[in-house]
Amino acid sequence: MILERAEKEVGAGNLLVPLTFDMFSIAIETWSRSATDDAPFQCEKLLQKLCHLYQHEMHLLFKPTTNIFNLGMSRMRSRYACLI
Repeated sequence: MILERAEKEVGAGNLLVPLTFDMFSIAIETWSRSATDDAPFQCEKLLQKLCHLYQHEMHLLFKPTTNIFNLGMSRMRSRYACLI
């Protein structure tokens, strides 16, 4: 996944690779439409990373939007619905 590659590059100190909100947005939207068993977990993981960047690292451009949050949460709800 492109987002994972960009995160690795940024983590390694490569300042030429931009990590953007759009990368997270596209990844969450893609996972929210996936039929795989791990899709809800992937959505949750990406939402948590996005929230961490915004809240703890003070990257204001990574503030989760209502649309992204709802996409991720709808997929996560499906995970818990099958457990009931």
